[in-house]
Amino acid sequence: MENAIQTLYTGLKALGVDVYFPRQHRGDCLSPYCVLKLQSKLRFGDFSSNTRYLDVLCYTPKNDYAKVLDYQHEIESHMKSMQDKLMIRDTGTATPPYFDTAVNGWMTSVQYALYERRK
Repeated sequence: MENAIQTLYTGLKALGVDVYFPRQHRGDCLSPYCVLKLQSKLRFGDFSSNTRYLDVLCYTPKNDYAKVLDYQHEIESHMKSMQDKLMIRDTGTATPPYFDTAVNGWMTSVQYALYERRK
């Protein structure tokens, strides 16, 4: 059985999104893509669940600054379509676009909370 991050990765791929885990993409940003990056995990109250935070980094090429927010909204729409299946929600936290010199492209990120059963 796949874990939530793998299910999310597979689901985004099936929707035609160019998606990666950290340090998988190589070279400059030549077309839009996103990166799924897990963050901290916290106990969810006294329940038998944990909350794991996930940053979805959205990239567009250096000449497409005007499209970075459109791409972010597209990814947010895809994430919303999978929220019930994966017990995921948007935290309302997003970063403004900035130029990432490591990939020569524009990046913005959106944070999500994944709820998982504590083991």
